[in-house]
Amino acid sequence: MDKTETLKTIAANVATAKSALSLHARHWAARYNASVYLVGSIRSKPEPRDIDIRIIIPDHEFAARYGHELRPTEIGESHPLHKRQPALVKASLVDWNGDGPTQRWIDDIAKFGAQLSLKMRHNIDLQIWPDSYWREPYPPPILLATPSPCWFFYESEAEKKIAKKARRKS
Repeated sequence: MDKTETLKTIAANVATAKSALSLHARHWAARYNASVYLVGSIRSKPEPRDIDIRIIIPDHEFAARYGHELRPTEIGESHPLHKRQPALVKASLVDWNGDGPTQRWIDDIAKFGAQLSLKMRHNIDLQIWPDSYWREPYPPPILLATPSPCWFFYESEAEKKIAKKARRKS
């Protein structure tokens, strides 16, 4: 396979994955109120072993959801947050140096990854990370979905009728 064919195959794989995952990615973006990325070998290999998906949520939400402790942390030049927020010197971040991830986190990832693997008929590596541990991989990730600014909005049937009457009057 020459280089042009390889690049065409990679582009086709990415396009197929994006269209197949778009509904799921929008669901995760709403569920976690976070961005969903396509990363990994699907971006660089014509026959990827798996499809890598990352959901990146703020540290405080990650700690609340999965039972991790937030600890004051010095942000040095080597920390992944330094590139995105150079003015940040100290922050309360998820501390993984102790016991590692909680069982709740492991169960969540395993459950969603297995469900999606069955639907897609391909190995899916789904991971949820706190923002402070997100290191942008190479090649750059593809953004699959972002949370809606109105994700919390709900309009009941009664509210719809009232709005419809108001539109008729005006």
